[in-house]
Amino acid sequence: TLEVSGWVNMRSGLVEVFACAPQGKTHEAVVVLDCVPSGLHAGLLALGLEPGTPVEFGTGDEYRPPKGDLVEIEVRWRDEGGVERSARAEDWIWDQKSSAAMPRAPWIFAGSFLQPVSGGGETVTYAADYIKSLATTYHDASSILENPHSGGVDDTMYFAHEAAVPPVGTPLRAVFRRAR
Repeated sequence: TLEVSGWVNMRSGLVEVFACAPQGKTHEAVVVLDCVPSGLHAGLLALGLEPGTPVEFGTGDEYRPPKGDLVEIEVRWRDEGGVERSARAEDWIWDQKSSAAMPRAPWIFAGSFLQPVSGGGETVTYAADYIKSLATTYHDASSILENPHSGGVDDTMYFAHEAAVPPVGTPLRAVFRRAR
């Protein structure tokens, strides 16, 4: 397994991101993980996982879903009484259309992509390091891990699951593993 420390960032509201790095899309992320995105990518590679390809949106209705090895994300934290708790990442996402937690399914290790640096000639950067998206509920080609559900094409579908997410600021560990 790979463990990354972080904290609860939001308990309610529309989300497009389950986890981002600091200075990422914190206005729409349930948790913030204290890591460099390319470091998370390297950790997933060290687990023997292979990145695939990010989502592709073309013109009109052209759409290619993300592909890659499957990864489970578990979150662990201590409640107000000091008792260790755990949940799957999906448990902390509310699916507005089904009025239930996001169905449990492994996330897709799409792996982000290299993008040219503006004005940098042939210089490129890892898109996830620039955008800081680690695991997204709304399909985002710059993200390392993407939502496996078809609802990932709808940016109005997912919300933080207020009844499941601990208070904002709660320290946590996100545990990444190959899907079983």
